[in-house]
Amino acid sequence: SAAAAAPFSSSFDVAANEGVLRRLQDMETLLTENEEREEAQTRLLEEMREQIAVVIAERDEALMRARKLENKYQKAKADVGVWKETVERLTDSASPSGRLVDGRSGLQRARELHATANEAAAAAEREENERHDSSERSELLMLVEDERAFARSLHEDLDATRKMLLDRDAEVHALAAELSEARTSLSAAHTHAELERGRADEVAAASHADTSAYADALEETERENGGLRQRLADSLKQNASYAAKL
Repeated sequence: SAAAAAPFSSSFDVAANEGVLRRLQDMETLLTENEEREEAQTRLLEEMREQIAVVIAERDEALMRARKLENKYQKAKADVGVWKETVERLTDSASPSGRLVDGRSGLQRARELHATANEAAAAAEREENERHDSSERSELLMLVEDERAFARSLHEDLDATRKMLLDRDAEVHALAAELSEARTSLSAAHTHAELERGRADEVAAASHADTSAYADALEETERENGGLRQRLADSLKQNASYAAKL
């Protein structure tokens, strides 16, 4: 019965090991796919970082251009002021006796009105430039913030993927240990089956030897019985012969 149970146990162990091996192969495939997905996300994150760096560089360049334009505007405004003062001095020196209204000549009042208009135009232009620069800065900052939010989302996805990979890796190691244990059990079962098979062969050989010895003994007994029967028949004949003579 032990020899008959061993093949059944071995077949069961083989089927169980094949199931564990298939699960292990599936887990290895999933692990490879997750690693490829993580590499793709890492590349995408790196591209987003490069894009963010480009946007920040463009923003800094735009701000620098705005500051340069502001400096040029202020310098031009100062140059115009110096030019106006020079013209006024030349005009005053050329017409010292102009008509006065409220203590000011018509030329002075015209200059003041012109200066006021220039200042109003400059203020309006400066306000427009500042509003434009502020709008551009706001758009750039919003874009940078969106890129950073997307990068944070990618980081979170990568962290989740890494955690899943670690969990999968632990499961793969557990399955590998289970497979190794199953293989050890299968090897032990195979060794046990071989031992049982050897014992069965020994029993069969001993049984064959006993059967052969029994056949030899039976044949010898038959020969002895045949001899005894022959001797008995001879004795009976001899007795019959003696009886006839008497």
